[in-house]
Amino acid sequence: MSQNAKLLSLTIRMLAISAAFVMFSPTGKAQTVDTLVVPWTEWPGSYELDERGRLTGFYAELARSIAKEAGYSIRFVEYATAQSALVAQRTGVSDILAGVMRSPSLAGNDFSEPVGRTSVYLFVREEDGSPSSVGQMVGATIGVISETSGSRYGRLNGHAAEVIEFPDARLAFGALILGRVDGVVTTYNLAADLLEDTKLDYRVRRVSPPLAKADMHVAISPLSKISLDDVNGAIERLQQAGKIDELISSWNIEPPAPAPSVLTVGVADFPPYQFVEAGGEFTGFGVEALRELARRANLSIDFKKITLEEWALGPNSGIYDILPPLSVTDARSSHMQFGLSLQESSYSIFVLSEKQGVNDLDDLVAARVGLVGTNWAYQSVDEEKLGERIVFDDPRSMAGALVRGEVEAVLYETSAFSEILSELGLERDVQKVEPPFGTSRRAIAFRDGLATVREKINSVTPGYLSSDEYQKLKSDWLGAPHFWTPDRVRFFVFVSALLVVLVLVSLLFVLGVGRRNARRASKRSDDLNSRLTAILETASCGVLAINRDGAIAEANSSAMKILGINADEVEWPLAWPSSVKFLDPKEGGALDFSASPINRARAGVLLRAERVVLQSSGAEDLVHVNVSSTPVHSRLRTELSAVVVLDDVTEQELARINEQRATRLDALGQLTGGIAHDFNNILGTVDYSIALIERGATDEQKRFIHVCSLAVRRGSELTRRLLTFARESVGVVKTVQVSSAFEDLKALVRPAVESSIDVLFSAGIKNTALRCDPSQFENVILNLCLNSRNAIIESGVGTTISVTADFKDGQVAIVVADDGPGMSKSVLSKAVNPFFSTRKNVGGTGLGLAMAQGFTEQIGGRMEIDSSVGVGTSVQLFLPAFISDADPEGETGPEITFGSGQSVLLVEDQDSLREVAAGVLKGLGYNVFQAHNGESALSEIRSGLKVDLLLTDIVMPGEIGGYELADIVRKMVPSIGVLYMSGYTGDEATHYPLYGERIGKPCSPGELSQAVARALSAS
Repeated sequence: MSQNAKLLSLTIRMLAISAAFVMFSPTGKAQTVDTLVVPWTEWPGSYELDERGRLTGFYAELARSIAKEAGYSIRFVEYATAQSALVAQRTGVSDILAGVMRSPSLAGNDFSEPVGRTSVYLFVREEDGSPSSVGQMVGATIGVISETSGSRYGRLNGHAAEVIEFPDARLAFGALILGRVDGVVTTYNLAADLLEDTKLDYRVRRVSPPLAKADMHVAISPLSKISLDDVNGAIERLQQAGKIDELISSWNIEPPAPAPSVLTVGVADFPPYQFVEAGGEFTGFGVEALRELARRANLSIDFKKITLEEWALGPNSGIYDILPPLSVTDARSSHMQFGLSLQESSYSIFVLSEKQGVNDLDDLVAARVGLVGTNWAYQSVDEEKLGERIVFDDPRSMAGALVRGEVEAVLYETSAFSEILSELGLERDVQKVEPPFGTSRRAIAFRDGLATVREKINSVTPGYLSSDEYQKLKSDWLGAPHFWTPDRVRFFVFVSALLVVLVLVSLLFVLGVGRRNARRASKRSDDLNSRLTAILETASCGVLAINRDGAIAEANSSAMKILGINADEVEWPLAWPSSVKFLDPKEGGALDFSASPINRARAGVLLRAERVVLQSSGAEDLVHVNVSSTPVHSRLRTELSAVVVLDDVTEQELARINEQRATRLDALGQLTGGIAHDFNNILGTVDYSIALIERGATDEQKRFIHVCSLAVRRGSELTRRLLTFARESVGVVKTVQVSSAFEDLKALVRPAVESSIDVLFSAGIKNTALRCDPSQFENVILNLCLNSRNAIIESGVGTTISVTADFKDGQVAIVVADDGPGMSKSVLSKAVNPFFSTRKNVGGTGLGLAMAQGFTEQIGGRMEIDSSVGVGTSVQLFLPAFISDADPEGETGPEITFGSGQSVLLVEDQDSLREVAAGVLKGLGYNVFQAHNGESALSEIRSGLKVDLLLTDIVMPGEIGGYELADIVRKMVPSIGVLYMSGYTGDEATHYPLYGERIGKPCSPGELSQAVARALSAS
């Protein structure tokens, strides 16, 4: 070896040793990798969490790919709103934001080379007559999402009249669905992901062509750890590898092709659900079900054979549009759209009978578990939950492996595997773990862009699933094998041919007899039909026959009248009228789906005269009905599920309500009378005590005594108002000037209403008065204002209460109106019922409107209420007018009349009141004798007491009341004068003669003196 060769060999060895030392040196440190911070906020298709809680979406996966390609780790930081995420990127809190368009909201950021393009579209509601071009949007209101690149196209080249900015796409498209805007302008990916996620894609349509196409970039913040060159380099390498194109096609960045006139259905070899027969015919359970659903939905379809690989990729434009029903899994749901379920199956764990300790999948983490490779359990159960998965080609071989101990448990469809165990005679050797660990559903799969097609098929799916046709299809393809195989059928035909001659001879004889019997049976059937029809048409109650899908199969004339159905326009079966709703008879709200008597009857519930309220949008009045139902249990195959009887009890209910109202008012009157009697006795005691004290009082003391007297008058006025309402009679009628009364009402109402509510009084009439009880009038207006205040405060709707007075149709029209929440029809129908209140939980009595109506009718007027939900309530009082230039009647106290020593027998059971009344009478110049009840008064008269006047209370304890006492005394002493007094007499009718006038308690000394003088002069 030459010297140069030795030197070269030594150099190579030294380099190798140095490299090994560097690689394996224990003191060497690993190179640190910088972490890029990416802000995100949840948005379908852009940033979303998958079933394992991992962040995914186009923006997330694009950022993750670029960071990995550039040699960085990545950390996602969640923000509450998109605006806050943009602020973080703009201010340098985060490093990059992938997939964004150039926008002022990211000022100061660097932007990479384009990673793709997205289109800006106008989106409108999918409905008849909706615009098909931007030129049809003249004068429209357009919604845009603030701080996005699509927001600047909202004016639609000057066609739009108004542009409204929304903070996010959810609010924008919500406004579009609700009709608050005519269109929304935004990028396709923002709209498509949201609409698919919320299942509203069939309600919204994009208008082509796009308004603009915008490049998508990666935004790099001013303080980012990664440079613009590094980002552009990573993007270039990802584009060359085709990875960015894969992301764009997977995440709705570009719109899919629209629905073709003929839809292509891909069919793979997957019996019994889908396969192609030897003759090229497409069939199978799923194929035949889809064929029938398409026919019902008026869709044109064509079948195409596909490979299992194409089947696994799912529907895609250019290959096929739809797949027949297949199992729905999380993985498939990420790239396919599914319709309603056509079939659901529970899946269970099966173990040997002696196996213990297995209750759910968590108990199989260390076990050998058998699965069938094409089964839903294999596709859906996470590998991490099972110890070792043993895959079988069919369930029968898997059952044998379980019995032989080759696996410890198997996962399969519950009913199918139970049947297999029964066929193999293994049902005692194997047990099923309860409950099932999951449920699979099979549904039709659609490619993107077929939302309208999906909803058409969904709309006919429930009716098809409940049909006999579907049940037969399911039985033919998925049921147990038929006994009648082709060979057995041929054998049966051969044997049957030998018996044909004998059968024909017998048939000729039987045919004659059968015809006669058939004619008789037909006649009996026709007669029975006629009788039943006559009975049903004569019945006053409504009778309905309900199908299993909820449609009305038959109905008699009474039922059609109750439901508002025109018999001349009916085609049976008839879908349940959407205008007819059932309401709760107590609360007045609509019954939900599960509580509806029709739905409960369909479900087999036996109803016995359940009381509900029926409301039809075309009728003003509510109908009270008793609903009864009986499930149809027939051995004959029938679509009927129940017979429902609707008994119209509206008249009885109204009579019951009126009777209940009268009973409540009577009870209120009795209660009020008792309270008034005792309270007036107390007031009388106080009043007369004040009168006695006043005789020797100083001027200063008389001033306070006068205040007490006014309080007594006020208390007396209060009890009089209560008695007036309880007796439904007019109180003290006076002339009330409307303009003057409004000034007093301002002082009453304004302090009782919160300052946040405007109270407006306007009396557009002068020199116009009412003849009524002024206190009642003030009470009614005050109550109506308080009702409006409560409605506005508790709902948060409205700001104004107005009280106006004007002439209308020769009457004084007083209107109390508000702009509050208003009342529903059901609440309005019961608003004037006594004790009916929507505020019982916060102290409402339900008497305000009842008292207002009673007051109005007492003085010859009428009351009308106009109310609508969301508009407000207006209560109008039409009262008889009294035109006068005179001032209202004054209130001057009567003059005091003194006696001249006449004798008075005072009969009063209340000791305190009797004592002070006696003192007042003595001060008036009378000689007073006292008795505490009727018996003691009679005893005094019988003992020889001679008096000029009997002054007696009417209601007293004991057997003798005031009327009876006066009758007995008058018969004993015909010349004696009689004066009655009482705080409350109840029913004024009495079978005893009235020998004098009646005065109420309390009454002033002046009123008492004049009443005594009149009674003495009449004796």
